[in-house]
Amino acid sequence: MSTFAAIDGQKITDEKLAAWERDYAQGTFPEGERNLSQVIHGSPRSLSGEGSETLSVKIPVAMKRALIATAKKQQLTTSELVRITLAKSLAQA
Repeated sequence: MSTFAAIDGQKITDEKLAAWERDYAQGTFPEGERNLSQVIHGSPRSLSGEGSETLSVKIPVAMKRALIATAKKQQLTTSELVRITLAKSLAQA
């Protein structure tokens, strides 16, 4: 079991992370917390658990600018936005 120290000094364990993950997946937020962006379904751990691959895609310059601007507006990295967009598209296919 790993233990991490948060910026505020709070001790965070793997068990605590698993509990948060379970609660958040059910839409349960601790007292005083609220969702500030769209809910991203799935565990961030699944990216590393399954491994990941780099995908290089050529897109128009304007599209890249739009992706960067949208990601910034949603407080996401460009990669996160692209993964979310691809996942939504594949789920609807």
